[in-house]
Amino acid sequence: MKILGGIPALLLAIVALAQCIQHVSAQTICRAQINNGEGLLLRKGGSELCKNKKNVRDVDLYTWPGNDKPKCDEVARYPRSQAAKGSQSTTGDPVGCDHVFELNFLSTYINSEICALFDNNNNFDTDAKKIDALKQVIGTINGKTNMRQFSKRLEDSTKTPNVVGFLANGQLSVKARNEATSGAFVALNMYLTRTKTDTMKIAKSLDFRMANAYSYCSHRPEKKPTPSQFEADWTKFLSLMSAEAEIAKKSLPSTCKPKTRRSAKFGQRNDQGEWED
Repeated sequence: MKILGGIPALLLAIVALAQCIQHVSAQTICRAQINNGEGLLLRKGGSELCKNKKNVRDVDLYTWPGNDKPKCDEVARYPRSQAAKGSQSTTGDPVGCDHVFELNFLSTYINSEICALFDNNNNFDTDAKKIDALKQVIGTINGKTNMRQFSKRLEDSTKTPNVVGFLANGQLSVKARNEATSGAFVALNMYLTRTKTDTMKIAKSLDFRMANAYSYCSHRPEKKPTPSQFEADWTKFLSLMSAEAEIAKKSLPSTCKPKTRRSAKFGQRNDQGEWED
């Protein structure tokens, strides 16, 4: 892999402490090395991460009307106080629980560069300091700051494939060169821009916590991982998305915005934003 420039130390701690993680249930890593072929599961089920102990929605909600609707170049944000009241039921947009800073950044690089280092180093699960360091990492990536209720259509069609493409070769897989994708692309970029402050803090925190966890390993593999670059690479990913969104704006679907018509007689808009005759 060539995007992050190497895998951080904390990833070693994650693999090493696989037996200690009981509260995660998605994103399996290191199937050949740990848990008798079952691998390590990095997080809870999605719906749990976006709800509190009372089973009420506890994170902001971002929905999207779709490319065939007005404002299809925007996402609507419902703060968690509104999302908890079931705002999504009025939007008509299926939503899921989304890691804004993607968990794939973590799991992809553990699987591709770290897991093999542990073929002959399996007893890393008895140190309380390492366990605590790992819990901090899991808490960071799965914490409320990094979670949102988000449009499944935008996530499945545009966000997820572009994360996969970026991690594979540093490029976006879905381009916004036509009306079919442009509205979705601009809306997704709005979502990423509105959550950028939080995700940059998450990426920076993960870089720090990964290095911290590795420092607790008493028995380290001979090949020491280079420091993580999650903060730098998330910045690059957001930059690529923003640049593509600018291209997308030039070919937005005609349905995205209400049609306007200019009147030579009056030359002014009515309350609906249309030019009056």
